[in-house]
Amino acid sequence: MINISGVGGKLSGSGYGTTAIQTEYSGSQIEQIIEDVRSIEIISKYFYSWYMFMNWTLENQGLVPGALSGDFYVIPDYDNSSITIDFFSSNIEGYPTINLSIIEILAQIGPGWID
Repeated sequence: MINISGVGGKLSGSGYGTTAIQTEYSGSQIEQIIEDVRSIEIISKYFYSWYMFMNWTLENQGLVPGALSGDFYVIPDYDNSSITIDFFSSNIEGYPTINLSIIEILAQIGPGWID
């Protein structure tokens, strides 16, 4: 997972033209291993992007989507701007394990870097 944080007061801009968006790697947090995951809820203004990303990612890991005969099912909740991913242990060997690493990126808009 990537966490992008703004630096100083250079967080937004307006008008016409082009400007730079500068980024800098800040570090990473220790990987966390979460075992026997039965469900995941993601709440975001961009929940449908998460819906598409999680379906694609899980399918590319060999899991089969589907509520009745699949390994997982992603449920969008339009009212709460969230998705819930349910995993089914009967179709896969136990519940999945998730390895989570968080990468910190600093970003600012405009020329010059503020420390």
